[in-house]
Amino acid sequence: MPRPFNSLVQNALIAEARSVKIGALVGENGRWYTFGKMVVDLLNDPQAKELADILKLTLKGRLPDLMDQSQHFTGTASAAARSSGDEVGAEFRSGLDATERELFVLAQDSARLVKAWYESSDRVR
Repeated sequence: MPRPFNSLVQNALIAEARSVKIGALVGENGRWYTFGKMVVDLLNDPQAKELADILKLTLKGRLPDLMDQSQHFTGTASAAARSSGDEVGAEFRSGLDATERELFVLAQDSARLVKAWYESSDRVR
């Protein structure tokens, strides 16, 4: 099993998926899920199912925080204005995989579009 998916990493992901910086496990571009899918395609059935389950469990465990961070993160916040909670969020964002970063940007864009739609609507407030 490749290092990004060895038993140590799998156990850490099972224990707390949010605490693992999966983006740093596979190199510069951090495509952990993509690499995992390629490995799943190469493995035999029992190992492939186990790794596929780890990939799904990891995404499901990290997605709520990912969506929450995308709704509350502002790129313009100064370092002095960051609270300890935001430092935790910044730490989490720094460990995102490329797929998660794409989801993060899509969620931010969606929130902006909903806000613009809401503010431009004709309904009485």
